[in-house]
Amino acid sequence: MTASKNGISQQSTSSWYSQVDRTSETDDERIRGINVLPPPEHLIRFFPIAGSATEKLIAKTRLSVRNILTGKDDRLLVVMGPCSIHDPAAAIAYAHQLKALRDQYSNTLEIVMRVYFEKPRTTVGWKGLINDPYLDESFRIDEGLRMARQLLIEINRMGLPAGSEFLDVISPQYIGDLISWGAIGARTTGARFTESSPLAYPHRSDLKTVQTGTSKSQPTRSKRPQDRTTFCRSIKPDRLLSCKPTATPTVTSFCAVVRRQTMTSRA
Repeated sequence: MTASKNGISQQSTSSWYSQVDRTSETDDERIRGINVLPPPEHLIRFFPIAGSATEKLIAKTRLSVRNILTGKDDRLLVVMGPCSIHDPAAAIAYAHQLKALRDQYSNTLEIVMRVYFEKPRTTVGWKGLINDPYLDESFRIDEGLRMARQLLIEINRMGLPAGSEFLDVISPQYIGDLISWGAIGARTTGARFTESSPLAYPHRSDLKTVQTGTSKSQPTRSKRPQDRTTFCRSIKPDRLLSCKPTATPTVTSFCAVVRRQTMTSRA
């Protein structure tokens, strides 16, 4: 085993493949090291919510969000918070202040805290708390996932529901049960997997308009019949599954479009 810069301990290719099966000489040619992550089930059991007030809050908020966006509740849904979380302590301090506002305006507003952990960068840069929790390019994703789940539990325990953005169908397996509203960001909306992502997530997941500000790609994705969709994801312990979502008329029941503010609209 050799140590690389930034203190990351990495194995040589030959050492790594002595522990993990390599199917052929052409398999994973560009993989130089691996850090095994705990299965989602392990992290969920360590930070459980089953039968708790947190579970009830999330279920109630998801229903409220659905009712607001379908016109059954005349309150306004407000998702607000920092661009991304980099300091859990600062996030908790912010959450305490936002909780007071949620209580004060509960008759007219459904306030959900924006708790974004991943940054889908157009160029290089910090990719978020889950990817690099210590902001030092050590890329301790295992620690990032633990910190993200712990923070979400603490925020929800205050009585403040959380919303987040997802870039794939893997990280939600670790924290998706703690999210009341989800977003698929502008840089991710154009990807093929977003056709099934709103179905893979247990909460409401809305599509943000692409970087140009247009919403032309969203109607097709948000109205695709669910009974024609199948997607891949990992099961909680250690296996892969092919999943078919519950049968409802269209994804529109679960997905809306979040308008992106363009330079033109800002003027």
